[in-house]
Amino acid sequence: MKFNFLSENGTGIKVDEKTAAVYYKKAADGGDIEALLFLGIAYEFGSGVDKDAFRAIEYYKRATDEGNIEALRRLGQCYANGTGVDKDLAFSFECYTKAANLGDEFSVFLLADCYHWGKGIMVNYSKALNFYKKYIDNCKYANENYAKANYEIGNICIIPEYQGRGIGTKILKDIIKQNMERNIKLQYFNGFIHISFS
Repeated sequence: MKFNFLSENGTGIKVDEKTAAVYYKKAADGGDIEALLFLGIAYEFGSGVDKDAFRAIEYYKRATDEGNIEALRRLGQCYANGTGVDKDLAFSFECYTKAANLGDEFSVFLLADCYHWGKGIMVNYSKALNFYKKYIDNCKYANENYAKANYEIGNICIIPEYQGRGIGTKILKDIIKQNMERNIKLQYFNGFIHISFS
């Protein structure tokens, strides 16, 4: 798999997505589970192969059957968006739930989004808040979804049924404190990078 990754990302060699896809296919045919996932991604986005959502689904299903958690989440995303399959929000919710229970961090965020907006499940702001908070607590680094989770918590906390009940207030206070601590760590890291590589 290392050569495939090097070809796909151009680490030490020229980026060649077609060559990467060829080797992913060989590895998948040889039983490599991660290669099944990467082939699914390649077909979903047309990276080194012709874009083919149906084949992407096929590879995601095979990888999921072999226990690949990211493939399970991506399969759920395909069903949520109707990519290569009929849109099925209930099935996507089921995929996210399984993947989150198996430790997929991003699936926790997607579950929060499902509860917040009623995607495949009834709207439940309390569960949405809890899943957004869980995502923030376990997020390894600040990213777009980290910021969105913070934003959506703020949105839920201004919903009339939450005002004055203190449900969101404690969560917001915890998040503000955590973000301040995380920001200090990020500032330290940024300083370290500038000193080390300037």
